[in-house]
Amino acid sequence: MHQRAFYFCTLDMINTKIYTIKNNIPRRQILIYFILEYINIPIFFGGIIHMANENKQLIIIGGVAAGMKAAAKARRESPTINITVITEEQYISYASCGMPYFIGDVIKDSKKLIIREPSYFKNMHNIDVLIRHQATTIDTKDRQVRVENLENGQDFAFRYDKLIIATGALPIIPPLPGISLENIFTLRTI
Repeated sequence: MHQRAFYFCTLDMINTKIYTIKNNIPRRQILIYFILEYINIPIFFGGIIHMANENKQLIIIGGVAAGMKAAAKARRESPTINITVITEEQYISYASCGMPYFIGDVIKDSKKLIIREPSYFKNMHNIDVLIRHQATTIDTKDRQVRVENLENGQDFAFRYDKLIIATGALPIIPPLPGISLENIFTLRTI
């Protein structure tokens, strides 16, 4: 079995920390440990010690896989914490493996790729999800995130006790001859 190294970027109230975990623990389990540590739930690698987070505000910047999984796990571990997910995306839970089938016209309607909508997370898990919203600034001193509604331009702020940044990645574009030709695209979202 290969040794794996995972790097997670998080924003602490004072500075940015990069957590590195090296071992052969499954990636999903490491993400869960990272989330729990960051929202101040004491952890150890054999299990979880539950700790109440009443009246705490968790802000998660970024939706889709990492952000929504972080929100769902935080809710399971801390039923009273207030959770808000802020994402620029229109869709927050979709079958990304099905996107090539949509492009290849095997799946005719992109809505068939959508697994969950924001209303599901609100109704089932009491998680607020703001789609088509962009986090514009993070004020670590006052512990606030400034947010812009991409639909109407409205600007407002959210206070946070804990902050998770789960904005995803950009596709890697290899330096191949002809890579900048017309009709070559990258695929990341619906």
